Amino acid sequence: MAAAPIDLYSFKTLVQNWVQADVNVANLNREALKTRKERDVYETEIFRVLKQANHERAVIQITGGKLVVADERHSQPLSFTSLEEMLHAYYFKVGRADETKEIIKFIKENRTIEHGTKLKRVMSGQ
Repeated sequence: MAAAPIDLYSFKTLVQNWVQADVNVANLNREALKTRKERDVYETEIFRVLKQANHERAVIQITGGKLVVADERHSQPLSFTSLEEMLHAYYFKVGRADETKEIIKFIKENRTIEHGTKLKRVMSGQ
């Protein structure tokens, strides 16, 4: 079956729109990062003021709701390195033969890998 011809004008427009959307995403990501850093500076200062006043658990009324000081828990990312360290510690603790290398090898060889196709922008000179 013969390949369908490409309407170059429509294709050019599609590519231009994709590039513009990609630029917009990069700009929004930069702006979000900048804004998060700014918010973190304010948060640090708010915590300092609350601690000085001995109000570490204050509830602050704001328009549309309130700010509360909440404890957060973040688990360490589960990387192969951290998994290997934990398995070594487990085998040491229970006093059994260390099968860490075999388990890590098994997991690496049997994990699911998904493949997809995406456009990737490569800037000149990179």
